[in-house]
Amino acid sequence: MIYNLQWTQHVIGNYAPTSLFFDYFDDYMMRSESMFQLSMKYIRDCPAQKLLIYCAGSRTARLLQRLLAVGKGRMVGLVDNNFNLYGKYLGPFFIESVDVIDYYPDATMIVSSFRSQRAIADTLRTSRQNPVFELYARSGE
Repeated sequence: MIYNLQWTQHVIGNYAPTSLFFDYFDDYMMRSESMFQLSMKYIRDCPAQKLLIYCAGSRTARLLQRLLAVGKGRMVGLVDNNFNLYGKYLGPFFIESVDVIDYYPDATMIVSSFRSQRAIADTLRTSRQNPVFELYARSGE
């Protein structure tokens, strides 16, 4: 769905969103939270003993406490393909290279990249034996 966001200009020159923006934003927030709750249910119900997060980006940082809560001690690591992040911490996790996946062949990979999740998931499915879960399910898929 594509929205045409219109903006109105106030006398002092600031831009403010019209009611169309707020309608879109409210809809986005409800759908986003709904999709996220479904993802959290999947992670909570997932029978895997080990869960490995792929992507150390800003969304993962914002969601990490919720992911840890539903993962109940099964989160074993955090990997990313950005070598500039290697050796840094995100929450309790030391960010490591994707090569670490080889040490956890039975871990379910949780892809936590909104923008690139499909490409990452497809690459993981063709290069690794690990089950793969895309955290940000697309509506209609």
